[in-house]
Amino acid sequence: MNINKETTLQEMTCNLLSSLNIFYFSIPNEHWNISFAALNALKKRGMIPGIPDLAILHDKKIYFMEFKSEKGKLTKQQSIIIEYLREHGYNVAVVNSLDEVIDVLKILWKIII
Repeated sequence: MNINKETTLQEMTCNLLSSLNIFYFSIPNEHWNISFAALNALKKRGMIPGIPDLAILHDKKIYFMEFKSEKGKLTKQQSIIIEYLREHGYNVAVVNSLDEVIDVLKILWKIII
């Protein structure tokens, strides 16, 4: 996993959404350098591993984006969560470039013109 490229892509997406006045929020689930006790405490407060990185709210709908580097792969837990969300009618996209983000927002979800 190339965290730096994924982080940069997420930051670019947030900048784009902000410039378009589209409401979004991140879902921080990446806790690699914390103790087991701290991780358990987060889980007790609702942190669920595998939840997509970003939620976008638009026209009374919620959309989820998971950011991956070009060679990045979903974890098993991410695949399970994404499948669950899609089965329950939520829009989820896994993206690995800003062009792909724009295509999803414009063509697939029709959030931007």
